[in-house]
Amino acid sequence: LYEELGEPVTRRTEKRGQPSTDEEALVEIKRRSPDLAPLIDTILRARGARKLLSTYIRPWLEMNKGGRIFPHYNQVGTATRRLSASDPNPLNIPKHLLRAVVAPEGYTLMIADASQIELRVMAYLSRDPVMLQGFKDGLDFHELTASLIFDVPLDSVTADQRNDGKVVNFALAYGGGVGILMEKTGKPMAWARGVFRRLNERFPVFMAWVRTTQEEALRTGMVYNYFGAPRKLWELTSSDQVVVSKGLREAVNTPIQGTAADAVKLVMVEVESDFRRAGGRYICQVYDSIIAEVPEEETVFLSKVPSLLTEALTSLFPGLTLPMDVATHRRWKA
Repeated sequence: LYEELGEPVTRRTEKRGQPSTDEEALVEIKRRSPDLAPLIDTILRARGARKLLSTYIRPWLEMNKGGRIFPHYNQVGTATRRLSASDPNPLNIPKHLLRAVVAPEGYTLMIADASQIELRVMAYLSRDPVMLQGFKDGLDFHELTASLIFDVPLDSVTADQRNDGKVVNFALAYGGGVGILMEKTGKPMAWARGVFRRLNERFPVFMAWVRTTQEEALRTGMVYNYFGAPRKLWELTSSDQVVVSKGLREAVNTPIQGTAADAVKLVMVEVESDFRRAGGRYICQVYDSIIAEVPEEETVFLSKVPSLLTEALTSLFPGLTLPMDVATHRRWKA
């Protein structure tokens, strides 16, 4: 690329100062020299295939025990109380590799997903009436946020505006600010500042909850999720403002993500006996999703699973509807 084809060197490796061929450098070459696109695409595909082989497929084959792999789950491996896993880690399997996981003969894979649970928890913890009403009315929450920040009717929200609304929602859930919005949307600072100005107008109760939560965290150095689980935020004692800012984002996200994580685990405990009576069992839990094997013949039980899981989850948050989306497949699908 550099010596034979004469491409200019714009990036170098950190350690040895050699011309870089990392993904960012290759994409830059592809943009600058469109005639090299087929070559660059081939290199990137080959690297992707090599990573799949070395990171997933070969280790899985080595860990294979009678057609199954057995990840190690850790309940205290993350600060926000999500489950973590290793050897192998099913939480970071690429979507197109999930189909390698199949149900045994006579069984089906049941995949249950807690629909937008973090956003619903965000609304519940802050008691923001606009957010709660939106979920109660069954609105698309990303469209709702887009309509509020762009000041357009719900039925006039474009796909691009909805995408921006989605970025804004998750920025709120992760305690992000103007900088995060600029980074994720590629829009200028004036736009991002305008969004937060409108958020203060449209979601005043939630924005006040964010400020109160951060102020309390600064005062005590602690945050708690809905179920009372604590987290010490050491970042808030730093003399480095960048580190403190990270701690303030975590002060907002920890109660939200920690509450959602504990809620999914509590639901699993609550309904496990129902699955066992039907001859089923959990095989995996990935973020807000529960994956189980259930006998195909248990059609009556499978038909009841959505309401069973939804009732168990909703019972944890009186007054808030938290639907569980349930699907059954022969192979695991994202």
